[in-house]
Amino acid sequence: MRKFYVAASVPLVLAALTVLGFTGSGPAAPSPAAAIEVDPVVWQFDRDYPAEILGDESLPISNVYIKTHDGTDWMSTYDPSPNAVNGPASILALKDKYAERGVEVSAWFVPKGTDFNAQVLMAVQVIDTGVEALYADVEPYQGFCYLDCQALADQFWAKVHELRPNAKLGVIYDPRPWWWAEQALDRWFASSDVALPMCYWEGYVNQDPWDDPAGCVVQAHEDLKILSPGHSLEYAPMLQGDSTPAAVMQAIDAAALLGSTNVSMWRRGVTSNAVWDMIASYQDRQGPNCEQTLADGCLVREAGEAGVFMLQGQTFFGFPSLDSFNEMGGDWRAIQVVPRGFIAGLSNWPVDGTLVRDFDDARVWVIEGGARFHIPDPETFQAMNYDPYKIRIVPRGTVSRLSLSPTDFTRVQEFGSVDQFVVVNGGRMSIDESILIALTNAGRAADPVHVLPPGAFNQIGVAQIRRGDVDCSGEIGAGDVINILAFSASLPQAGLCTHFTGDVDCDGSELTVDGLLILLYLIGQNPVSAEGCLPIGEPQSAPVPTPAPTPSPVPTDVPTSTAAPSDTPVDTDAPTASPPETVAPSDTATPVETATPTVSPLPTATPTISATPAQ
Repeated sequence: MRKFYVAASVPLVLAALTVLGFTGSGPAAPSPAAAIEVDPVVWQFDRDYPAEILGDESLPISNVYIKTHDGTDWMSTYDPSPNAVNGPASILALKDKYAERGVEVSAWFVPKGTDFNAQVLMAVQVIDTGVEALYADVEPYQGFCYLDCQALADQFWAKVHELRPNAKLGVIYDPRPWWWAEQALDRWFASSDVALPMCYWEGYVNQDPWDDPAGCVVQAHEDLKILSPGHSLEYAPMLQGDSTPAAVMQAIDAAALLGSTNVSMWRRGVTSNAVWDMIASYQDRQGPNCEQTLADGCLVREAGEAGVFMLQGQTFFGFPSLDSFNEMGGDWRAIQVVPRGFIAGLSNWPVDGTLVRDFDDARVWVIEGGARFHIPDPETFQAMNYDPYKIRIVPRGTVSRLSLSPTDFTRVQEFGSVDQFVVVNGGRMSIDESILIALTNAGRAADPVHVLPPGAFNQIGVAQIRRGDVDCSGEIGAGDVINILAFSASLPQAGLCTHFTGDVDCDGSELTVDGLLILLYLIGQNPVSAEGCLPIGEPQSAPVPTPAPTPSPVPTDVPTSTAAPSDTPVDTDAPTASPPETVAPSDTATPVETATPTVSPLPTATPTISATPAQ
């Protein structure tokens, strides 16, 4: 369920416009965004200030997390360094030293044991030194809070929050679900302002998506909806320092796109100079949050998955190969990681009105009623007032995946004609007075009429309706009997096909007897039909004469529906198309639309590009 975003290139956009005889300028290049803040974590001074790591004055930092105590013991108990914290006075001295380098100090500690009052006193003393924040490292293992995690949250942490309501409090925690209960995270979050999940992907091997740098960051953020519902928490994940620059960049990108203003690195002493060099030159990518906006051109992949997809028209298009991605100017850093299930939650086709064309294919198609229709020439394109800047270029060969048949009950009309039809069972049926009344009874009188390019009806055959299928559902059932009876009693009913499939005995009227005959059919006793009368269940072509005068001609500017259809279309030409995921929306967004790709983390390894969609 990964989103694969290919940046829109001006040459590709101009190529699309040239095909239709249009020209235009491309979108302006984005300006750099402010970089996210990355804070090093210090555990023990003698371990986290090794000679091989650059000094603070050379690192791109403005805040540092210092461990102040462990349970009821100050850190000097465990850290032999003269800088180790041994009380409030040493914290003040450290703050002064770091201030000389332009660095602020935040404090963190490990809560454990049941001496709640002593720990409350120590936490308050740390806060009163003026540190930027105080973070509790909740570790549900032996030697840490273990079986006392919940008691500590209720009797210690809640008290600290009560005594110092203006202090910035946060929780450092293991984000993997099997540790949630042991940590009593909901209780800790209730008295906190910041969530700091430990995303240590190198240590979470084979624990998908936690072993994915961006996947861990994204999933932990998503899980806050469960762990702390209705409580807005600042999100500042703690990242694995002893990893590669590419992996760390991927995690930072994911955090930045989720709105985080800072992350931390565990730990200062194991984060290489190469990683710090990457952080020093890091700039947030500009662009929309793809998960929230479904912006055209977005590239995504699901947490823990390798497949990459492009979003166009609020649906997804998969890249059939690595070459396909590269030929469209794909930017790996533009790939955003989204939660699992994201792709499955999208429509299988673009929203109505979307203009698409395959990469390196001059043909332009418009989406209406969940189906694609070819725009035959530039003259038609202009006459129908299509915008050349809104053509979406998608990976090679993916347009053919889109259906040629609109979803059922879509109302359609060819440009330049006054005849209107409704799509039933994949075919078209002329809208006459009876059908118009049935549509009204079904609450569909206000459905938009989709104006299609001339010749579009060549790909929509005449509807084939089974005798007795009164509601045009494609099946014969009890609902058809009810519709027959309602029709006979002059009651409102939704039987779209009552007037020509309901008269199953061909006597010229739809009466109770027709309902009884359908009931006999349903229990396996097929009634004998009169000579020349099709048996119940046999298909018959829907009438397609010129409609009666009841429907008024629809102007060419009739609004088209912008809602994605609810039924999966069936492509009548059975293309060798790639599966739903392989459908790629226009990659290089046209000038007027969002042309700037949403930036995502850079994968540690080249993502796998597969034509098989994640359903």
